[in-house]
Parts: sequence; C-alpha cells; structure tokens
Amino acid sequence: MFKPFLKSFNKSVIMACVLPVLVACQGSHLEIMPDISDETLLTQKLTVNQMHQDIDALLQGAIERHPNLGKYTQVSELKSYTDTLKSQVTRPLMRTEFYKIVGQLSHKFNDGHAFLIWPYQ
Repeated sequence: MFKPFLKSFNKSVIMACVLPVLVACQGSHLEIMPDISDETLLTQKLTVNQMHQDIDALLQGAIERHPNLGKYTQVSELKSYTDTLKSQVTRPLMRTEFYKIVGQLSHKFNDGHAFLIWPYQ
C-alpha cells in the first residue's frame, strides 16, 4: 500500500535536492574572466619598458604573496628565467603577443594554482 507512495516520494525528494544545485551553478560568479572594460586593451601595443616592468612585477608579486614559493621552485631560477623572458621582449607588442612570452612563467611556479590571467592589467 505504501510502496508506490514511497517510490514517488523518494523521486520528489531527490529532485527537490538536486534541482537547486543544478540551477544555482549557472551564474556569472563562476566566470573567472569578466568582460573587458576597454576593448582597446586588446589592440593597444605595450612598450618594451612596460612589459619588462610587468615581468618584474609578476615575479615580485609571486614572491611577496605566495605562501611558500620556495617549496615548489627555486626562486633564484625564477629570477634568472625572468631575465630570459625580458630578453625575448625587444619590440612593442599587443597584450596577446606579450602573454605568449610572459605566460611561460606560470608553469615555472610548479604549484598547480599560480598563474597569469590575460589580458588584464
């Protein structure tokens, strides 16, 4: 007598639990790259000096903010590698071109979560 009721009830309970999760996970809060406020950021060329400063700032930011960078990589090797990257930047580049160079530094952190998101400042 109660078996059909329980079967229907179980399906209803499962749907009531699963449906909010499926609907809630579609928001913009899941996007890690928001819209760019100024489209010229993609076409404007950066100077060699700006890009060298960005490479230095990326390394310095990682050294200052990473909880234990030395556990995953040799900081002296990172510093040497940034010099190598800077030697590859010899002319003005668009952000997308520059990212192909500076983005190579991301895997040198060896921690699986530190990386550079482009084309943001």
